[in-house]
Amino acid sequence: MQKKSMISLFCAVAVLTVAACANEAGPRPPNAAPGECWCLFQIPAEYKTVTEQVCVRPASCTYETIPAVSETRTRKVCCTPASCTYETIPAVYKDEEYKVCVKPESCTSEAIPAVYETRTRKVCCTPATCTKETIPAVYKDEPYQVCVTPASCSTETIPAVYKDEEYKVCVKPESCTKEAIPAVYETRTRKVCCKPETCVKHPVPAVYETRTRKVCCKPETCISHPVPAVYETRTRQVCCKPETCVSHPVPAVYETRTREVCVCPSRNEWQKSSCEGKGAGDDKVKVVANECWCLVTIPAVMKAEPYQVCVTPASCTKETIPAVYKDEPYQVCVTPASCTTETIPAVYKDEEYKVCVKPETCVSHPVPAVYETRTRKVCCKPESCVKHPVPAVYETRTRKVCCQPETCVSHPVPAVYKDEEYKVCVKPETCVKHPVPAVWETRTRKVCCQPESKRSIPVPAVYKDESYTVCVKPACQKSIPVPPEYKTVEKQICVCPARCEWRKTACQPGKTGMIENKPSVFIGAVETKNTEEKAVDATFGKY
Repeated sequence: MQKKSMISLFCAVAVLTVAACANEAGPRPPNAAPGECWCLFQIPAEYKTVTEQVCVRPASCTYETIPAVSETRTRKVCCTPASCTYETIPAVYKDEEYKVCVKPESCTSEAIPAVYETRTRKVCCTPATCTKETIPAVYKDEPYQVCVTPASCSTETIPAVYKDEEYKVCVKPESCTKEAIPAVYETRTRKVCCKPETCVKHPVPAVYETRTRKVCCKPETCISHPVPAVYETRTRQVCCKPETCVSHPVPAVYETRTREVCVCPSRNEWQKSSCEGKGAGDDKVKVVANECWCLVTIPAVMKAEPYQVCVTPASCTKETIPAVYKDEPYQVCVTPASCTTETIPAVYKDEEYKVCVKPETCVSHPVPAVYETRTRKVCCKPESCVKHPVPAVYETRTRKVCCQPETCVSHPVPAVYKDEEYKVCVKPETCVKHPVPAVWETRTRKVCCQPESKRSIPVPAVYKDESYTVCVKPACQKSIPVPPEYKTVEKQICVCPARCEWRKTACQPGKTGMIENKPSVFIGAVETKNTEEKAVDATFGKY
């Protein structure tokens, strides 16, 4: 039964091989002429044996744990840190007199009105033009006072007054004596770890299995086919000539007016006259060589003068000329350029890979810690200190205190003036000030002669001995390398792959033959001269 199934399997393989060769070599032989017979031969692949080394077990390493080494040491521990107590020294005050301004110095003002006189001046009626005519001003001499040497004062120094005053000075500050009370110790027992608990690890190798996964040989790609944009022609208005504005000037309007202009200003003039009813002591009358002269005021001479006034200033009217437009065609993109995408699927193949089913582990066996009993001294009552105060020592000293501070008396020196002429207002408005002296009163306040201070008294720190464990050498692991294991494996490599080819044969109609190249394999009806050819399958016929 098993033999029949093997024969049927080989027949199926032969049929599939013939079909594959027919597809590879083509349905008919190339360059075939009429009346020729051709056979399709399958030439098997050629292999050779190669020897190579395969790693059976990769290189690894085992770990050996080396325990830590510890030792006991002693160190000083601060039970009470160093500190200091503070002694407050109160501030020292004294009474001191000082002056306070009850009412500040002020000044009352008395206004003296200004004195004015009537003068005549020329006013510019017509603004300056290309030709200018200067009318000189009229001045008169007038005396006025100028301060040659300003008011000052000479200073007379009045020396300060001092008096003797008693005050206390600390010759020897207050202190305290210390009496040391020794600390009390007692013996206690505790357990100390001589050797800490450790753990020995035995590595368990990882377990791997082979699985199959799909690998992308050629990734998915995309081909783009461009689609051109679609445009259409539209019309819009374009400004050929922008809007403009033309200005038309409008001249100014003037009118003629009249005003009085001083041709000759008023003046005073001495004229001879009769002496009837006039005294010689009058300011406006004088007698020279028995002739009377009077100071006569001649009034100003005025005349009417026409001048032009601008009623409406020059302006301009604006005329707007509208802009000129024309139609202009332009293209608009209705549909933008795009592209269509064609997706080419990715190509995958099966690939074997190793997966760690169970990772490498380590089995730990605990080693218990070792303890021993040790003894140390513990402070039940720390060292203390009793203070015995020693009072401060004071003595009486004398120092000079300023009763009245140094002052300054001012002696005014009057200013020196001289006469100087200038042209100004006859008498400007002035203000007379009457000084009101400030009012002072004497008050008493406390002044700090010596500010409050603090004196620090240091308290030393308290220490005790304490044992502690120090790791001299930490625990570590020593790695022992395990070399990899290899074995020699033989495998066959394909030197020349299997192929199919057409061969020309002699045609003998009416005869058929059976060629068996291998046992239990049906070859086909063909007649060949050379029976040693390794034709796996062949067919023939007249072309």
